Amino acid sequence: MKIYKFKDLRQKNTHSHFFQIIEEKKIWCAAPCSLNDSSEFNFSMDYTPSEKTAALLTATIQKFGSLAFPAYMTASYAVLNNKIEEYAKPEVDKIIENCRKTIGVTSFSLSQTDPWLWETYGGQGFGAVVEFEISDEDLEETYHSVTYSRASVFHVDLFLEAALGNTEKVFRKILCTKTLKWKPEMEIRFLGKTPNINILFDAPITGVIIGEKVSEPLSKEIERICIENNIMTHFKNTK
Repeated sequence: MKIYKFKDLRQKNTHSHFFQIIEEKKIWCAAPCSLNDSSEFNFSMDYTPSEKTAALLTATIQKFGSLAFPAYMTASYAVLNNKIEEYAKPEVDKIIENCRKTIGVTSFSLSQTDPWLWETYGGQGFGAVVEFEISDEDLEETYHSVTYSRASVFHVDLFLEAALGNTEKVFRKILCTKTLKWKPEMEIRFLGKTPNINILFDAPITGVIIGEKVSEPLSKEIERICIENNIMTHFKNTK
């Protein structure tokens, strides 16, 4: 399947980042807090106990909490007295902070033609799109489809499981759930293990689409580099 990376080329200082992608196959993997969605990490927690919550909270308290009382007694007290948040929140906060500091994000789209994407990320036509080919097996293994919802609400069990060792699932849930406002992006996210770093990308580049407002000198430079790297180029259809 094809995924697409939009680049705004209006500012000359962004050109090197674009050429780095097509020449060296290196892409910036950003820290989540630097992304353009101000609602990243802005979600609600559901502390309603499930059938698993007491056992998960018991194990979490046993691993991280005070043992003034047996862990199962403290967990039972929390569940019965609506105090799960009180005991779980310190671990929830640690997991969120760990996600902020240890995960890198690179964003792609499933569309190369959407006018909103060209307007927002493609320099209003003065930009370009890099087309990558990924296998169906890579989707949801290395690349993750973003889920769009009216509100982001996560259950405490997800965080308790993460506290006990399964952080990958909760990190993916946090970073791949966005509000409906962002649905036009049709976003696919690559989640790396280090933020703020250039990563060598193993997905083949199969094409570059040049925006209709890109200057002739820059267009020719893009075409030249693409030819040298056996990458097909064409111009955005303005009709």
